[in-house]
Amino acid sequence: DNNATTEADGTKTATCDNGCGTTDTVIDEGSKLPAEPVVPTDNEVTSVDQILYDGTVNKFTADVEGAILVNAGQNVVIDLNGHKWTNVTKVIDLNGGTILVYDSSEAKTGTMKSTGNDAVSMGQGEASFKDITIIGGPGSSDAIFANGGTITVENCTLSAGKAGLNVANDKASVDAGYPVKATVIGGKFALYGEGADARNCAIELRNNASNITLSGDITFENNVIISKAASTVAIKDAITAAEGYTVTFTAGSNIQDYVTATVNYGETSGE
Repeated sequence: DNNATTEADGTKTATCDNGCGTTDTVIDEGSKLPAEPVVPTDNEVTSVDQILYDGTVNKFTADVEGAILVNAGQNVVIDLNGHKWTNVTKVIDLNGGTILVYDSSEAKTGTMKSTGNDAVSMGQGEASFKDITIIGGPGSSDAIFANGGTITVENCTLSAGKAGLNVANDKASVDAGYPVKATVIGGKFALYGEGADARNCAIELRNNASNITLSGDITFENNVIISKAASTVAIKDAITAAEGYTVTFTAGSNIQDYVTATVNYGETSGE
């Protein structure tokens, strides 16, 4: 009878085949329709207090101020949705767990910005950023500061007073088994402008940081990499290029205190 629902079986009706007009309607066992799949809904966010830590997509519907702390076992997914996320100190403090921040808007105007500190600081865990702008504060601040954990930055613009990406590779993190592993795919390391530190650079490497991979088409407006004295790994050995790309250094391959190396990065010619 084509009247089953997701809550109950339908019916079926038999009609007398000798023309008597008698019908018999019974329950059509097993005809109940399957339940409609539950489509997850985004958690709309206008304040950091509304952010969920269980893997739900937190979709910004307005500009937001404030910071979050992500601990082990937590999973934070944030869609900036074209909005700005700002704070006077850190925006994200990752102490384990995972975080993904991306921008689904067509214009890709989503921005995370600290006005006085590192925008992102992490000691362990996994952090991924895609299609957003990350801006650290002036002076000695970084866009992303990491002394442990895994970072993937894809098609982002990084800028700060000191470094777009500061891979500190803290000794405690190394001893505990989670040294920094960083991958940069496309995007841009942008100049900071007024308030920039004298050591302003695209990438800073410290304490034997040596697992940084560059891939895709990357623009270096600040075409400098800096290594600090605590490192014994040469810059040229710390930075590698994904297959099909090349990194060459024109100066500063030996580590001294704040020696600089200019990086020329681009697609290989197929050698």
